[in-house]
Amino acid sequence: MRDKLYFTLTLFWIVAFSVFVTILLSIPLFSLDIIWENLSKISGFSFNILMKNYGYLMRYLLNPFAGKLKMPNFPDSYSALIHFSEVKNLFLLVLTICIVFAYFYWKFQKDRISFLFKNGIKFAMFLPVLLTLVVLLIGFDNFFIAFHRILFRDNTWLFNPETDPIINVLTDNFFMYCFIIFGIIYEVLLGTLYFRKSKK
Repeated sequence: MRDKLYFTLTLFWIVAFSVFVTILLSIPLFSLDIIWENLSKISGFSFNILMKNYGYLMRYLLNPFAGKLKMPNFPDSYSALIHFSEVKNLFLLVLTICIVFAYFYWKFQKDRISFLFKNGIKFAMFLPVLLTLVVLLIGFDNFFIAFHRILFRDNTWLFNPETDPIINVLTDNFFMYCFIIFGIIYEVLLGTLYFRKSKK
C-alpha cells in the first residue's frame, strides 16, 4: 500500500516538476520565438520591450504576493485578468506539489521502488506518445482548445486581439514548443526511473 502511494505521488511530482521547469524555460524560449516569428514586426515593439513585458507577466504568475497584473505596454481586459489569475493559481499549485511531493519522489528513488512498478512507469511513458497521435489527428489548434476547455471553467481564455494584444505575441507555435519541452522533461524523468537497476 505504501509503495503504491509513493508511486502515485511520484507521478504527480514528475508531472508538476515537468510543468514547472517548462514554465522557467518558457522565458528563453519566448526570446527565441520573438526572433523565429518576427514578433517585433507583428507587435510593433522591440525585442527588449517584449521581453520586459513577458518578465512582468511571469513575475505575476509565479509570485504569490503579486497582487495585480499590469504590463507596461500591453493592456488587459477584465476577462483576461481573470484568466491570468486562474493561470497563476494553477502555477502556484504546481509549485506547491513540487515542494510537498519531492520527498515521495526521493523515497521512490532511494528505496528503488521503481523496480516494482516497471509496467506502471512504462504505461505512463506511453501516454505522451498517445497524446501526440491525438494531436496529429485533430491538429494542435483543436487540441489546445480542448485543453483549455477541460482546464478552465469559463471562456476568459478566448482573448480578443483588440482588447488583449498580448495574445498576438503568445502564439500557437510558442505554446506548442512549451508542450514539446514538457513532454521531453517528463519522458526523461520517467525513463530515469524505468532504467534504474533493482535494489541488490
